[in-house]
Amino acid sequence: MSTQKQCMLGGELYRDSDTELVAERRACQKLLDRFNETKSGDEMQQRVSIGPRAQLLTALHPMDDHELRRQRWETAAAITIGDNVWLGV
Repeated sequence: MSTQKQCMLGGELYRDSDTELVAERRACQKLLDRFNETKSGDEMQQRVSIGPRAQLLTALHPMDDHELRRQRWETAAAITIGDNVWLGV
C-alpha cells in the first residue's frame, strides 16, 4: 500500500489531510516565512528570483467526481522553473 505522499508524488489521488503531508507543509511554511523575511530581489540559482509571498501550487481536485472532492482527494504535478525567471505576486 502506498503512502499518501507516494500517491501525491506519483500523480495519483491522495488525501491532503494526511498527517505526514500536514507536518511537511507546516515545516515548509516555516522555511518560507524565513525566506520571505529576506531582502526582496535576492537571486537564486540559475538566475531565478522569487518575490515575497509568491506561491507555487499544483494541487488539483477531481473535477467530475464531487464525492471525491468533498472528501478532499487531490492530485499534484511537478513544478519546473526554467533559467532566468522572476516570479512575483
